[in-house]
Amino acid sequence: MRANVSRLLQQILFVLLTSLFTSCNNHSSEKKPRDVKFASPVSTQLTPEEIAKDALSYTVAITVQDKDHQTLGLGSGFIVENGVIVTNLHVIEGAKYAFVNLRKEKYNVDGYLAIDNKNDLALLAVPLLPQRIKPVEIDTTMPNVGSKIFSVGNPHGLDGTFAEGNVSAVRDYNGRELIQITAPISPGSSGGPILNFRGALTGIAVGGIFEGQNLNFSIPSKYLKQLLEGEQRTTSLNIPKAQIQSQKNVEALIKNGVVVRNLVWHKYSDSDPMGFGKYDPIFDKTTNPLVEFSILNQLNKSVSNIQLFFVLYDKKGVPVDYDYTTIDATILPGLGSTFTEPYTYDIHLDKKAGYKCEVRVLDFSILKE
Repeated sequence: MRANVSRLLQQILFVLLTSLFTSCNNHSSEKKPRDVKFASPVSTQLTPEEIAKDALSYTVAITVQDKDHQTLGLGSGFIVENGVIVTNLHVIEGAKYAFVNLRKEKYNVDGYLAIDNKNDLALLAVPLLPQRIKPVEIDTTMPNVGSKIFSVGNPHGLDGTFAEGNVSAVRDYNGRELIQITAPISPGSSGGPILNFRGALTGIAVGGIFEGQNLNFSIPSKYLKQLLEGEQRTTSLNIPKAQIQSQKNVEALIKNGVVVRNLVWHKYSDSDPMGFGKYDPIFDKTTNPLVEFSILNQLNKSVSNIQLFFVLYDKKGVPVDYDYTTIDATILPGLGSTFTEPYTYDIHLDKKAGYKCEVRVLDFSILKE
């Protein structure tokens, strides 16, 4: 009798231990829950003022830099969970370093966590961001044509621009869906959130195409969900241009539409009646200054407030100087304009023999007709 009871107790103990081991093993294999919030389809409709207040709290301005910490370009992004920023992949394309600005505070980007080449999306690791900020809610359903949407971004590096528009259409573009919207998207706003009337994310701003009419686009948030659910690990920047599969992404079409060319450098001459290029120990120490360049607007919309960044390299390709300026003039579509110093801009660079100058178009305003 005692032997039977003993065997029964051993069997019960074995079953309990087996169940406990199995439970612990299953628990350890579960994927760690993410701090991402998806919106309910029955969420309460918000006023534009309420949407703007929330959106401006989690939308950031992004500045990307090359290996020499010189500015490559500007973009936008938004907080999707603690320490994680969403933006377009092309915003960080070719960058070695990057930082974000939020409420006039600067936070360094440690690297990217995941990228989506086809849909032009990237998750950035910014661990020092304040964790008290409520991240965006994500709505993965495609919006209806005609529905109201709101765009938030940082055009021209200006923090927090809020605009209202509508969904015009859902288009197929290079094998992916894009949401066509009427809300304006300038180059500096790429990567910013596009929100529906409940204040939930419905898309990510990607830019516009200016061929025949003003078309603005956003990437559906359903593609972001796929990226968030995939594997993530912090990797340094250095994203090559070939990394993006779509060679005709809409942001590139905009930025490539404004070109700086015909740089003229004036050599020093005592006989120069205008005094260009002379050495002035007080005001102008350049001996071979930039005195003229032209800007060609290849878009079919007028542009103005063109922000230019000049980088001067020596014979070995090492940057030795830089300067920047903003051209306030308006350039009509399809036309070019020539600018001369010191009347229309103020650049002080000394280009010696064998030096090269790179001009980066950081941003500009596209004027409505």
